[in-house]
Amino acid sequence: MSSVEEYDKPIIRRIQKSIAQCTRHRIWEALLLSFLIVGTFLLLCVLLANFMPSYAIVPIAKPLLLLFLVAVPPLSILLFALRRPGVEEHAFKLEKLNPQMRDKLVTAVQLSRSRRTKEGYSTALIDAFMRRTHGLLGNMQLKEPVNTFRFHLLVRSGFAIAIFFFVLAAFIPDRLYLPLFTIFGNAPLPDRTVLKVFPGDTVVMKGSSLGVSITPYGKIPRKISFLYREGDGDWIEETCGAKGIVKKDFSRIVNEIHYKAKSKESSTREYTIGVTYPPELTDLFLKYVYPSYTRLPPMTSTKSNGSIVALAGTKVYVNGEASQDLSAAKAIVEEDTVTGEVNGREFVIPLVVDRDCYYTIELSDVYGNRSVDPPKFSITAIPDEYPSVRIVKPAGDIDMPRDMIVSMQVRVTDDFGISKAELVYSLEGVSKRTSMEIADVNDTVLVYRWDLTGLGLLPGQSVSYFVEVLDNDTYSGPKRAKSEAYSVHFPTLEEIYERIAEEEERGIEEIATIVPEQEEIRRQLDEIATKLKTTKDMGWEKKEIVEEVIEKQRQVVEEMERLSEQIQAAVDRLEEGLVVDEEILMKLDEVAQLLREVMTDEMREALRKLEEAMESLKPEEIEAALRELQFTQEELRESLERTLEILNRMKQERKLKQLAEEASQLYERERELKGKTEEARSGEELKELSSKQEEIREQLEQLKDELSSLAKELPEISDLLEESAQNSLGTLAKMSKASEALSKGMKRQSLSSEEEALADLSALEQNLSFASSSLSSARKKEVLEAMEDAMKDLVYLSKLQEELGEQISEAMTKSGIETTDLAISESALERGVEKVADRIYGISQKTLFITPATGRFLGMAKARMKEAEGLLEEGKVSKAREKAREAMKNLNQAALSLRRSLSSCQASACAAGVQECLQNMAGLASRQAALNAATQSLPLFDVGEGALSLEARAQMARLAAEQRAIQEGTAQLAETFSERAELAGRLDDVVSEMEEIARSLERNQLDRSIVERQERILSRLLDAQRSVRQRDYTSRRQAQPGEDVSGRESPPSLSEEQREKRAREDMLRALREGYPPEYENLIKAYFKALSE
Repeated sequence: MSSVEEYDKPIIRRIQKSIAQCTRHRIWEALLLSFLIVGTFLLLCVLLANFMPSYAIVPIAKPLLLLFLVAVPPLSILLFALRRPGVEEHAFKLEKLNPQMRDKLVTAVQLSRSRRTKEGYSTALIDAFMRRTHGLLGNMQLKEPVNTFRFHLLVRSGFAIAIFFFVLAAFIPDRLYLPLFTIFGNAPLPDRTVLKVFPGDTVVMKGSSLGVSITPYGKIPRKISFLYREGDGDWIEETCGAKGIVKKDFSRIVNEIHYKAKSKESSTREYTIGVTYPPELTDLFLKYVYPSYTRLPPMTSTKSNGSIVALAGTKVYVNGEASQDLSAAKAIVEEDTVTGEVNGREFVIPLVVDRDCYYTIELSDVYGNRSVDPPKFSITAIPDEYPSVRIVKPAGDIDMPRDMIVSMQVRVTDDFGISKAELVYSLEGVSKRTSMEIADVNDTVLVYRWDLTGLGLLPGQSVSYFVEVLDNDTYSGPKRAKSEAYSVHFPTLEEIYERIAEEEERGIEEIATIVPEQEEIRRQLDEIATKLKTTKDMGWEKKEIVEEVIEKQRQVVEEMERLSEQIQAAVDRLEEGLVVDEEILMKLDEVAQLLREVMTDEMREALRKLEEAMESLKPEEIEAALRELQFTQEELRESLERTLEILNRMKQERKLKQLAEEASQLYERERELKGKTEEARSGEELKELSSKQEEIREQLEQLKDELSSLAKELPEISDLLEESAQNSLGTLAKMSKASEALSKGMKRQSLSSEEEALADLSALEQNLSFASSSLSSARKKEVLEAMEDAMKDLVYLSKLQEELGEQISEAMTKSGIETTDLAISESALERGVEKVADRIYGISQKTLFITPATGRFLGMAKARMKEAEGLLEEGKVSKAREKAREAMKNLNQAALSLRRSLSSCQASACAAGVQECLQNMAGLASRQAALNAATQSLPLFDVGEGALSLEARAQMARLAAEQRAIQEGTAQLAETFSERAELAGRLDDVVSEMEEIARSLERNQLDRSIVERQERILSRLLDAQRSVRQRDYTSRRQAQPGEDVSGRESPPSLSEEQREKRAREDMLRALREGYPPEYENLIKAYFKALSE
């Protein structure tokens, strides 16, 4: 086969295939046209039959229908389908519809028909043409030359006629079937009248209207009679002409109506128009299905008035029952319609509560009757409440915590739950968010540890923050709520010292105000006591004065308690933040404790007794109560003056430390300035540094003035301070020279002056640090020496009082001993005790280590000695001996109390590592907090070593090693505080728990209990840190009230050997307490005397 024949046959077959497709299309068009013609004719016949007598239509309609059925389809097929175009003609039509094949299909057909090469063309050229045409034809979808518009028009027209016939058959079948049957049926034409009634038997709703029609067929009568009756009433007949359809309208039908029609030759049966009532709502109940996020169970209200009150998003199923069977039920919600489901008389309509509105329920029965004036019900949408969030802790602005971790407690509440919580913080205008883990609950306290170490806060900067939460409302969208905005401030050194200074100044000012008030109260009490001695009458004027004095005393006490609380609160705030000096903080805490001890139990008891005595108006009781109150008044005055003096001394020491810190800062700033000067490359840069040099100079000048002022208050180191202030003058001149050189761009000269100023500042810093330490050492040394001297005197006076007691005992058994001489000796000893008490009072104004108990015991000793003196003068030797022994006992108690104070002061002077221990504790707590955070970031598991990856095992090993390291540091601290049993015991417990956690981590165990135990460890470390500062000193300062031993049974007397053994044991125990060497001989002599 030639190449031409190889490609021309597929091309011809493709064209012939298109011709066949077009032919089938035309046949369908012919059939549709036939259907359209026949249908139109039938429709015309039906319409004419409804308005004309049948005998006038039947003779024409039936033959024409047969003609159309026989002739129209064949003619249409012949018209559309028999004319079959040729291949070449069809190819030409295809080329017109497909421009890509222009001049290709016709040419291919012609070449195929000739089956030879045309003259002037080569075989290869024809072969290439046929191959290219065949390729194009195979790769494209040809558009067929069919008239789609005509086809669609015929389809739509036929569809319209079919719909018309369907409507007639469905709604007015009599108008369709009867004419067709009459015209095309096989029955002969009726020769009598046939009456057709519409609508026949039916049911209407009460009160509605209905039209009845009678249509005559066949022989048309001249007149038609219409008969009807209401219920069981009489028939009513109405006659009308029969030229067309007879109609009768019934309006506002209330009762059942019977009707029929008749003519001369025909009549109908009796038809009935039944009456039904509109459907009514007889029962209604609501079922609430709440949104899933509320986690509320569905609720059904068995009896409901139809009003809906529910949370927005709730789906409410309106369940009801009607008075009769229903065909439809729907709710009209303003402009929306919701269709429900019906089952007999019951219905269910689903509604969604999304807004406040009203709805009505429309019911339709099986007869199509609708409810009349349906009731209107309200829908109230309760919005989902906004969540509430409040930061409980810290409840305000705070300073940077020392471990740089803010322990937060956030109270979060919502009506149905919280989906998200975030901490939003802002630093230098840049806001960031961090997620906070929270459970989807209605009310919870969220605990969160905010680590500030990664923020890079610098002194003087603040980070503001608040907590934002979103509720779990998935219907209308989560709602947000924000807490109050607080801030965390990183205080500068100046700010910390300013706060400490404010507390000192407040204490000094308030105590300075209270002291004269207390002095006035004491004066008034003295006057009242003096008057009571002269006259025993207690008139109402004196009573009012006493009551006024009592009230003033209570006010003073309240002021002291308030001041103590303020200072303690300030201590707590400073304790939580970054503390520059632990010693200052400890002293402030001790001042607060001292103020709390000012109002002793004895004073409260004296005030109570005085009030009771005033009620009884017995002069003896009033006088005794006044004496007791006067005694406590003296203690109160001394305590106030002591507190005021200690605050002033603290202020001086703090000021000196602050100046030393400021000198250190000036040195750092000058060193930084010198470095920038060395890096400067232009004169403009040097000029900019000139202003900074001037600022440093101004601050140094202010520091110099403060040094000169402080030197006047501190005579102990005034020379050193004055020398530092004078040396600062030279430094100021050098800074001025450096500033001038910088402003002129003279780099070399400025560097030289800056180098000299830097050396001077370094020396100033060292001098002030030395001055601070010297002041502290000098004052501690002064206090220690004074306490040691007072201790010696107390021991000596106690020995003398013991000897005097023995002499009084001898006077009871021997004659010739004058009691007046003994009274004079007792008076001399009393004066000695008075002098020692004054000296101890002076010491107590310089240190907090002297407890009020020491002064109380000395006061009791003086009182007993005074009583013994009076009894000796009266010759009552036996009672005088008891009072002398009590005085000796009080002196011994005072000596023991002073000994404890001395030991504490010596420990404070020697234990320079207290602050270092506190720093070590803070470091361990910080490391434990970081370890806790790393542990909590891991998933919880309890598996063997083989079940973990190498990376996971390595991470667990690192955590265990870190816990071991913290454990070792804590164990060293426990050993350091071994003498403090309570604190050491707690630290030992922490060490044991750390050991157990480290073992668990080494075994690759990590569960919830380990996380909780690590949190307890951190809490205990922080408590121990606080105990070192507060509880240790407080426990040493607790006053030991006197114990009533009068009711106890005396122990059996000791033998001489037992007395000597007991004395030696007491002496050795006293020597082991750590007294200075010069005390040893005195203690030995004292206990030797006791044993004799």
